[in-house]
Amino acid sequence: MNFRNLLLSLSGFAVISFAMPGTAAPLSSSTLPLVTPAESFRPGASTSCVKRFKQYRAGHYDDPVRLKRMQKTRDFYQISEPDESHPVAYAWIEDNGKVDGSYWNEGAGVECGHLHKGQLWLRADATGKTAWYGPFVYTAKDLGVDGVYFHYLFGNACYQAGNGESWCFDKKGITIGGRHREARLDTLLPYAPSGGNPVLVDGEPDNVYWMFVPAGAGWKVYRYLNVEEAKEFDPKKVKPWKVLRP
Repeated sequence: MNFRNLLLSLSGFAVISFAMPGTAAPLSSSTLPLVTPAESFRPGASTSCVKRFKQYRAGHYDDPVRLKRMQKTRDFYQISEPDESHPVAYAWIEDNGKVDGSYWNEGAGVECGHLHKGQLWLRADATGKTAWYGPFVYTAKDLGVDGVYFHYLFGNACYQAGNGESWCFDKKGITIGGRHREARLDTLLPYAPSGGNPVLVDGEPDNVYWMFVPAGAGWKVYRYLNVEEAKEFDPKKVKPWKVLRP
């Protein structure tokens, strides 16, 4: 189950979609820089709004304000709470041109969209009042929702553990002491852990988390937390397994 479907079942998240023909452009960079709109633009009543675009870029589109807040707080769950003032959480364009978006309000529905210098805007009737939501900026093509947030959270940074072991992050996982292990941020939890980012790491038992808690410019890592332990997790009461420093 992906993040969108979980929220559909737990929070009334509704999916919006419309088709757009064309070919997709792959992500050329291995990094995910934070893209901020270059200019102030707000669509209005006279802005063209169509269901099909002649040109587009396939991939995940997200709210740059939310991404910037996540990078500042280093806490995914602070940006995952429903925002009634901005009911569209994120959007994406598939290879076949179909555009989907995730809504907090299941009563919302998209009418059409507008692309302005690579920024995606969606026009929808969310609460009985037609409104534009955006901009959503392109982030990546091949990472999926979990991968996008994992990479924006950890970047390509490297750290040192207390024993001198190196921990280096990339968009697909973590290299620990020279051994690469695939990892992803778990965006499926139906509750917000207290002050931690739950990560699933390749090679660990199912439903066992590594919890990453910001510690200065580094991280405290808590290992072997199952679903119930993660739910009750409190970093003030548990000794970390590793402390990572720049």
